Parts: sequence; structure tokens; C-alpha cells
Amino acid sequence: MGLYPDKYGLPDEAEIKDINAFKKKINWGEIPAFFQLVGKSIADAEGFIHYGFDNAFKKIVDRKNWNYEKLGIPVNADRTMAEHALEPIRRPKICLYHVFNKTGYELLAFPYVKSVLIDEFRENDPKLDFRRWDPSQMKVLVRIPELHKFIAFTLVNGDDADMALIVHAHNVVNRMISMLENEVDVHEIRGLSIDQGFKKQSLSPDDTPEDIIIENQKKG
Repeated sequence: MGLYPDKYGLPDEAEIKDINAFKKKINWGEIPAFFQLVGKSIADAEGFIHYGFDNAFKKIVDRKNWNYEKLGIPVNADRTMAEHALEPIRRPKICLYHVFNKTGYELLAFPYVKSVLIDEFRENDPKLDFRRWDPSQMKVLVRIPELHKFIAFTLVNGDDADMALIVHAHNVVNRMISMLENEVDVHEIRGLSIDQGFKKQSLSPDDTPEDIIIENQKKG
């Protein structure tokens, strides 16, 4: 799964407005409520990428929040510059987690202390790569309610636009991951990704997504 099939007529750089227009075109001008629910959450994530609204991504890549004492400053660095303007010896290390649960899909971020993932508020911890880690503001990068159910619906009763919306969700999440990889050290990516979840469900389309996507994630 990745770029859109040629028959959809969608550009590789398609945005949610293009997917909505495609749905209207093949569905008599209507956008069903389920499609709108999933599409709005994808649009929110897309907005974080394109328009830089205040979000978890911005807080993670904010160098003013990086712990330079832990990351290190090169000996030849220009000390007349503000600390956050300097390139550290290494960048903060995080783990990304694809998670399907009963409410939908999330892309989550966790920092490390040594080799242990941290999922709690910490501030001024000398062992942490960030000055402050607040899970309430920095943990959830993408949240798409009911995506597992939408995948199951699409495999049984969906149309090309429903499939395009799932592909778009996959593409937006991958774009978010790529942007993070350009800014910090994404040390690990764990969990069941959207395309992997789709493939699992497609093998048993008549079973519930709770039995297939969520249970397979637990086994993984």
C-alpha cells in the first residue's frame, strides 16, 4: 500500500480535500458520516504537517526543549550562539508505536531513559534527552478514531474512495514518520502499521476487526 492506484485519478500529493471530492464524485455527491469521521481525523494530522499547528510533533522537535547536557555539544561549537541553535553531538532518541485499540488507531511517541521506554511526565531528568516530557502533549502524534472498523467495512462494502481514504491515512502517517526521522533519532518503530492491519483484515474480511487487527497486534 502506498501511492494511489491509477484508476482513482488522484495525484501522489493528494490531500484530504481531493479524497473527499473523489468520494462525492462516485457517491452521488454525498459523503457518509463514517467517511467524514475518519476523514476529519486524517485532515487534522495533515494540518499538523502542512500548517504547523501546535501539536506533539512540534514539541518533540523543539530544540529549546532538548537536553543538550545529555545530547552533547561539539567542542568546536560556536558558544556565542544560543544553545538551541547548535547541532548536538546526537539527537534525541524516541520510539514510535503504531497502536490499534478499541477506539481506533494511534501513532504514539515514547522517549528512552537508557534503554527503557518512558510513559510518564518527567522534567529536568538528567538521564532524559528532553528537558521536559509531557505525555499529555507529546505522546499522541496521530489519532484516527474507528479506523480498524472502517478498514473492515471497506473490505466488505466499501468503494474506491473508501479504499483511497485508507491509503491516504497510511501516507499521512508515513509522512509524519519521515519528518520525525529528519529531526530526531527514531530508534525503533513498533506495532502494527495501517497497511499491515489492512493486510491482516483482508485475509479474514468476514471476521471482526477486534478479532483480527487488534488480536494480531497483541500476538505481535
